[in-house]
Amino acid sequence: MSRFRASRARALGMEMPQEKQHTILERMEGLARAAQVLDASRPALLLFGVVLALLALGLVVQASHAATTSTPEVFWNVLWSQVLFRVAAIVALLIGARIGPAGLRRHIPALMVLSGVLLLLVFVPGFADPRNGAHRWLQIPGIGLSFQPSELARIIMVLWAADRCIRLGDDVQDLRRGALPCLRRSGRPG
Repeated sequence: MSRFRASRARALGMEMPQEKQHTILERMEGLARAAQVLDASRPALLLFGVVLALLALGLVVQASHAATTSTPEVFWNVLWSQVLFRVAAIVALLIGARIGPAGLRRHIPALMVLSGVLLLLVFVPGFADPRNGAHRWLQIPGIGLSFQPSELARIIMVLWAADRCIRLGDDVQDLRRGALPCLRRSGRPG
């Protein structure tokens, strides 16, 4: 817009005030300098705030539903269990942020083995918690907590695939060296 005004002023034989141009340039330079300052904590804090807001909104929705469909005793049990799940999620998020990707990367093989064992435990009596004929749930004895190990295995598989892509580098684009070794049986020589 200022370029249009300057060209129009020149066409009419008028001069643009130099003070105004100078202050606009100073402002633009100041904005450019501010944009160059990299502060990694600010986007992380904003994302953490969004996560907390979504957790709170989900808790309000679940509590509202439980309040209208359950007895007061069941409502309080549901509310406390949901609050505990959210606290556990925040703790896991903070631990993950503390460990970081590099710290987690060296534990990926052990996590793969753990997820495989958990996936097999859904068929072991004492740990299995079949629901509606499906063996998807795992009951932790003594605690009374049950969860689906396939949800944990999904996350670990994504981490493993990302780690593999990083280790392969540019070879990940090569079908023979990138994708095919993942699809082959591990017992066959490569």
